[in-house]
Amino acid sequence: MRSAQAFKLLGVNRGADRREVRRAYAALLKQIDPDQDVAGFLKLREALEAAENDIRWRAMQQAALEHEGAEAVEPGAETEAGVEPEAEVSAVEVASLGPVLPDESPPLAAQPLPDAPPLPRPVRPDFAELPPVLPQPDVTLPEGTVPESLVTVRLQPLGNPDRFAALRRRFAAGIGGGDETDAADAVALFEELLADPALAAIDARERFEGWLAELLHDAGPRADPVLPRAVEAFGWANELEAINPRWLQARVAQRADDLAVIARLEQPGHRWHVAYATLQEPAPDQISVTRRIALREQIEGLLASLRRHNPWVEDHFDPAHVRLWEQTMGVGSGVSLALFREGISPFGGLMLAYLAVQLVAWLGVL
Repeated sequence: MRSAQAFKLLGVNRGADRREVRRAYAALLKQIDPDQDVAGFLKLREALEAAENDIRWRAMQQAALEHEGAEAVEPGAETEAGVEPEAEVSAVEVASLGPVLPDESPPLAAQPLPDAPPLPRPVRPDFAELPPVLPQPDVTLPEGTVPESLVTVRLQPLGNPDRFAALRRRFAAGIGGGDETDAADAVALFEELLADPALAAIDARERFEGWLAELLHDAGPRADPVLPRAVEAFGWANELEAINPRWLQARVAQRADDLAVIARLEQPGHRWHVAYATLQEPAPDQISVTRRIALREQIEGLLASLRRHNPWVEDHFDPAHVRLWEQTMGVGSGVSLALFREGISPFGGLMLAYLAVQLVAWLGVL
């Protein structure tokens, strides 16, 4: 997106600073629902990045101009510091010198100052990493002017666009449910896409990343085998900690993290493995005291961790079973199970529970 289009979309003047641009972006972002208008959200984000790049470019230009102005020497501004004043000549000394003759010596020609090396011009951030432009094959140069290796690398085509487009269609059909592509085939196709030379161009890689994030987000569980590799290849895990993350990439990264957590919980050696397996079972009529004592801390720690970092994983549990455990951890047959963590032995807890039941029965008789 061009800078003029970006400022026009944000509704600010071309000379606005970064704070004004950020405020305009925040105001427009409140009017967009990323779930309903993904294209509008991505366009607004692109406008913000283009406007900030333009502001940085103008700041570098201004700094370079100020540097050039400081180096220039203004006429008549020479300092006389350190120059001794000429000595005054008395009238007697002037008379002894004889008549003053006109100065017939030719004037000294002004000697040009040596040329100073030119100051480096500011480089736009958009083009800072571009390789040098090499001659095209139809330009005839003397032999040895440009190394043959550089010419060969520059003239190598960036992949086959038709082949890359065909790979994208096959991958989208497999992930989107258009055919019966299995997990291994989907991962293999994705590796082919990443290795294709067409992604060497910066703009092509950015477009592919946006297309891929939208595809994986909309595909749901069918995209699960590809998620870890996609998050690793494009660094989407950083979006989970970003102040202003890219919404689609962050959702895909969260899904990949949830799947990694589930894989760890399914390992028998994990400290919360038993609690994870228990909450997936249908809810019983009641939870025995022995089971409460054995699993309470595991289930309490598991639910607290998931609700803070991976709330989607809780969808794998039986909701009625989770509610039963929440009620049990809150009351526990008339005796708070928190007493067990305060130093009361299990036997002492059973005695307290028995006394509580007897008390309730006695009150019922009265």
